[in-house]
Amino acid sequence: AGYRHLRPFGDRLMGRHQIHASEGMSSTANSLNSLLCEACVETLDDALRAERLGAQRIELCADLAQDGLTPPADLVGACLRRLAIPLMVMVRPRGGDFVYSADEIARMAEDIVHFRSLGVAGVVLGVLDAQHRVDIDATRRLAQLAAPLDVTFHKAIDVTSDVLGALRALRALARRIGRFRR
Repeated sequence: AGYRHLRPFGDRLMGRHQIHASEGMSSTANSLNSLLCEACVETLDDALRAERLGAQRIELCADLAQDGLTPPADLVGACLRRLAIPLMVMVRPRGGDFVYSADEIARMAEDIVHFRSLGVAGVVLGVLDAQHRVDIDATRRLAQLAAPLDVTFHKAIDVTSDVLGALRALRALARRIGRFRR
């Protein structure tokens, strides 16, 4: 397992772009000090290895070849029992685009409730509308359902037509629903 990316942790809803969420943050050194090293893995062995190698958080996924899908609940439980670092869990019902049907969003909601009950640190999700913009309503519902867990908006932001606009929309959403950390 390798490190897929570094992710800032100032916003609870944040995409993979390396933009620090703190207002007025201009020092590169300060920005680097606030980055979190997270390993995206598919197995318990990989999660344990990443922890030994210094990962500060694990993102657990199934099928990274499809950019990560929701992992099985028994794997999540095993990781929770063995890891000493926070565990984020991918909530993504299928590969392909990030435009989900009402049934798929309902399944994501069920997964979030279940993973929250298991004690994960947070969930990783991303929902777009038919125009490939952030689906603010679905994202809001899922993020509120996840509370008080951390919520990370994943790579779906990369396929929006306006990444910076999507980031602004997510930050505004995080403020509205009270999920913004300083």
